[in-house]
Order: sequence, then C-alpha cells, then structure tokens
Amino acid sequence: EGEKITALIPVPDLKGEDTLILATRKGEIKAMELSQLASIRSKGLAAMDLAAGDELAAVRLVGQSDEILMVSEDGQAIRFPGAMVPVRSRLAGGVKGMRMDDGDRVVAMDIALPQALLLVVSQNGFAKLSPIKSYPRQSRGGHGVKTMRVTPKTGPVAAAQVVLDAQQEIMLLSSQAQVFRTSLAELRVLSRVTQ
Repeated sequence: EGEKITALIPVPDLKGEDTLILATRKGEIKAMELSQLASIRSKGLAAMDLAAGDELAAVRLVGQSDEILMVSEDGQAIRFPGAMVPVRSRLAGGVKGMRMDDGDRVVAMDIALPQALLLVVSQNGFAKLSPIKSYPRQSRGGHGVKTMRVTPKTGPVAAAQVVLDAQQEIMLLSSQAQVFRTSLAELRVLSRVTQ
C-alpha cells in the first residue's frame, strides 16, 4: 500500500561482480554487490534499510573507478569517487552521500564521466548543459556546488542526467502526459551557476 516504482535498471548478469549504487531523497547512498539480489521472492526483496520518511531516488551500476554525481531540487550537485561508498549488506542502510538543507531532496544520481555534460531540467521547463569537468571532486557527505540557479521563474530542479553527446535528442514528459522533443544541440553549454 502506497508503494510505487522509482527506478528501473538493466543488468547484464545477477551473478556477476557488478556493484549497484542506491541513492535516497534525503541524500543517503549505498553500494551493494548485485549478486545479493540473485534470488528474489515473488513478494520482492528489501535492498536497503530506509530511514523514516526517506525513499529511493536513483539506482546505477558502477565500476571501481567510476565517480558519482548527485543533484538536488535546490540546484546543488556533488561529485565524488564511487570508491568512497562502502559496500554494505542487503539489509543495511546507507551512508551520507550529500548533505541536504531543510526541504531539499535528491532528484538524480548518475555516473560522472569526465568528458560528458550534465543536463539539468527544472520543473517549469528550463534546461541547461554544463561540463562535468566544471564540478570539482569532493568527499562524499558535503553540500556540493551550485549546478543551477533556482528561481521562482525556473522552479526547482526536476531531473538531471549525464549525457555523452550534445547531438542527441531528448524527450521531456510533463505530469499531464504531454511529450516535448528537442535536440540537445539547441541548448547552450553554460557555467554551473546560471539559470
């Protein structure tokens, strides 16, 4: 009752040595071996001990040298090595990935590829691209740096995703099921602290 799907992730093999990273709305993050999910019962399986009032925000497969990028509604982002996230058991909770101000929440978590761009989209439809290299590497658990200047005009950040090619097309879907399609080439690559 009251549960909903938050993330979907394709996996090559549940018996492999891949590591899964789970991030929550309140900024917790957890690494676990994918093999811990090899035997799932028909009623499902708990993958993380969530704190009261928290919920899963994003899930990604990571390699040993990958870096994590977390983005919040208030326009903050933090980039840190995935190796800083301890591998924990299936029933364990997470550790602090990003320190959140009151009322802020994580909207996205992705793998920070050095030559890629970060696409950030606000609830009122504003979008921008920023180079991943403009996000300094930090230790996990900090507030991060500004990735988008959030104003009443832009609304809070709704989504963020690392993109490899600015020639790709994106589709934005509104809460009223309207689909908008545009090329990333139409967006300017801007500094982090712009709207």
